[in-house]
Amino acid sequence: MITKYPNLEYIIVGDGGGHSRLMRQIKNLHLEKIVKLVGWKPQKEVVELLHQSHIFVLPSVTTSTGSEEGIANAVKEAMLTGLPVIITYHGGNIELVEPNKTGLLVPQRDTRLLAGAIEYLIKNPNKRTDFGNAGRKKVKEQYDIDTLNDTLEQLLLELMS
Repeated sequence: MITKYPNLEYIIVGDGGGHSRLMRQIKNLHLEKIVKLVGWKPQKEVVELLHQSHIFVLPSVTTSTGSEEGIANAVKEAMLTGLPVIITYHGGNIELVEPNKTGLLVPQRDTRLLAGAIEYLIKNPNKRTDFGNAGRKKVKEQYDIDTLNDTLEQLLLELMS
């Protein structure tokens, strides 16, 4: 993928337990110019990075003890900015992303399919737009606090009348 798309840049945000292992792997593969580990960032900077991006990828995996995350806020934030998302079939994230409607889902640890999903979105900018728009709409309708409050208020008013 690197030789085929030399202008790609991968930005990894966050400080997980595998940070130093990932940094070594990046150095061993000589990917320092392409893959950037930027560490933890405040919310404002994360939103700026999302607005500068074209695709959001979150390849979550189940831990060796069977732990899974719920719905990742990072995915919701990316969708809210209109980014197309690629996630793995994992935990609560599969409730958020509707395959081929609001994003793409791939099996955990399947790097070949993950790369294929990234390439698909690179080659299909219209799909990026479609997924981004559908994702933004879904998050606004189902997860936006103001929208949820309005819905709750309407329900309470109906119950009181």
